[in-house]
Amino acid sequence: MTTPEQDPWSPEAILSASARPLGTNPANIMVTEISVGNRALNVFRRNGIKTVADLISHEASDLTDMRGFGPNCLTETLNALREIGFALKQIDYAARR
Repeated sequence: MTTPEQDPWSPEAILSASARPLGTNPANIMVTEISVGNRALNVFRRNGIKTVADLISHEASDLTDMRGFGPNCLTETLNALREIGFALKQIDYAARR
């Protein structure tokens, strides 16, 4: 059996995470702690996104390319990140030239 520290998707981990205050380090904030719906959480789980640090390393287009992650999930995710002071990775158009 895994402990909540080993399995961030277990009910125990989700409950214990909701009891502690959110930190400022995105690596310490699990995606289960932010205000997104089950659809977004399922997409994150399927794609190995466990922490806010994992999430903000993606661009919006990366997320919308994931199966099941549409415009509503994107809006919900952007709003949830904004609430805690983070944003998705921005596209660097200058580097793409």
